[in-house]
Amino acid sequence: AAAAAAAANGEVTEIPESQALDGFFASSLATQPKRLTAFLDALRPTDDPFFAFLHLVLPHQPWFSREDGTRYRTPGEYEGPDVDTPWRARVTRQRHLLQASYADRLVGAVLDRLRASGEYEDTLVVVVSDHGASFVPGESIRSLDDDNLDEIAYAPLLIKAPGQAQGAVDEANLLSVDVVPTVADLLGTEPGWEVDGVSARDRDAIAARRGRKYVYSYTDAFSYEFLGIERFDDDDTWAAVLAGRFPPAGPGGGAGALAGLYARRPGAALIGRTADDVFGPGDTDALVRELDELESPTTDELLAEVIGVVPAAPDGTEVLVAVNGTIVGTSPLFDDARARRQFVVLLPDDALRPTRNEIRIALLDPGSGAVTELDLAGTD
Repeated sequence: AAAAAAAANGEVTEIPESQALDGFFASSLATQPKRLTAFLDALRPTDDPFFAFLHLVLPHQPWFSREDGTRYRTPGEYEGPDVDTPWRARVTRQRHLLQASYADRLVGAVLDRLRASGEYEDTLVVVVSDHGASFVPGESIRSLDDDNLDEIAYAPLLIKAPGQAQGAVDEANLLSVDVVPTVADLLGTEPGWEVDGVSARDRDAIAARRGRKYVYSYTDAFSYEFLGIERFDDDDTWAAVLAGRFPPAGPGGGAGALAGLYARRPGAALIGRTADDVFGPGDTDALVRELDELESPTTDELLAEVIGVVPAAPDGTEVLVAVNGTIVGTSPLFDDARARRQFVVLLPDDALRPTRNEIRIALLDPGSGAVTELDLAGTD
């Protein structure tokens, strides 16, 4: 929470146009630090009942925040989350998890302020999101279909009731429409208008719902054409949610935050070793996007991905990336509509220096274990 508060005190005040999907997201993201600071400042000791609401648009895309709120960028123009291929989808999901970790820190900052003001025990705290995101390769991250329903239709709901001292996990079948009646119930009042949902404490009503669940389906976040109501069985879909759980961002920064991303790659055991000890000579070429910017950064927002192609790479080989002498990540080679033999490595937050960096890349043959260094050339 302390790191989150530091990141919120104005360190990040502007979102480059190349990283924003449209004016709404650009303005919402650009004002996050100021709005959080104002929200925290407003949480002061008081004898009067109060209602405080904050919508930070986090951890919504675009995903360009580290766990502590530090901003980064990626090579080229931002065209939205890339989930076209399995590896790209996995890297994109890891970036989402890093930004979700930042959002978690900000929740911690709010709780810390409530405790410091003496208001925590008596305050009802609700943290809620409106939808999930899909990382099914080749599918839309937002538009519903049978393959991504379990990733989009579920969203977190965290509630700390007044006087609550112990936490618990409740797997009851709740809906977004239950939030308002639950808040009213916990405060001992009524919404004052007709609501569709029920209080989470009304166990009979929740049980009568059984596994019935529904979501409103739209084309996307911009045209927002209503497609209808999708009804499904929570008992079946929730099992898919649990089966698809992804290793979270690791604690702290550095390579540990990305351990889940690389854990099952053939080159994972080499991460952390020195390139001099692992890389052997080779004569294959690689083209690396914005290589000059990786080697000599010109902006405060450092690149967080090493992206390129190895046109002559043999089938089945992996790419290893070393920064300043240490191997920091690995990637399979993959093809899509844009290029063949691509790779993308997500860098730990401490990999690049703000001044000068040495970038070295090698091919790993998982069968023989041979590692051969590549000759690098930059490209846009």
